[in-house]
Amino acid sequence: SEEQFTRLKNICQRYSKQIIDASVSSRNMPRRNEIKVTALSIVDYKQRGLERLNERIDLPLDDSTMKEESVNSTPSEEEQSRVNIVISEWNDVQAYLPKVNAPGSRIGSYRQVSRGFTCVAFIDSSLPKHLRDVLSEFRGAVDEEFPGRYGWLDDTSLHCTLRSLDSLDTDAKG
Repeated sequence: SEEQFTRLKNICQRYSKQIIDASVSSRNMPRRNEIKVTALSIVDYKQRGLERLNERIDLPLDDSTMKEESVNSTPSEEEQSRVNIVISEWNDVQAYLPKVNAPGSRIGSYRQVSRGFTCVAFIDSSLPKHLRDVLSEFRGAVDEEFPGRYGWLDDTSLHCTLRSLDSLDTDAKG
């Protein structure tokens, strides 16, 4: 319902603010919210949530050649704009609610058998302790507000998808 979605949105905003405030208040610690990516992974998965894999190939990143300015770089305006467009979609609850309720938006769709290939950065081991704590508190707040409603993927499957590799296979069959 719209009312439930609004309650969930409020929880998300509260915990997002905690992350932003920690970043702003830690000027002496500019990398407090940094998640250092040390490897990219090519994954042949059994489930879309990446809790079960057929194969994982880690490709270490060599940061010895990184210049300080690129380590501390800010995403381009174009990249920030893309992210803001996606995030702003949920400002219109009535328009966004059908997307939330669409098939594929439930934990089962991430845990059902669904083989595919993707390139990701696994982030569980890279999360700073305070971000891990905020994530844990966020999950607790959601579970308290909506008991039994949401399922959480295992921490070892936390990742950022860089690119689906399924389309590469489809293009080859073309």
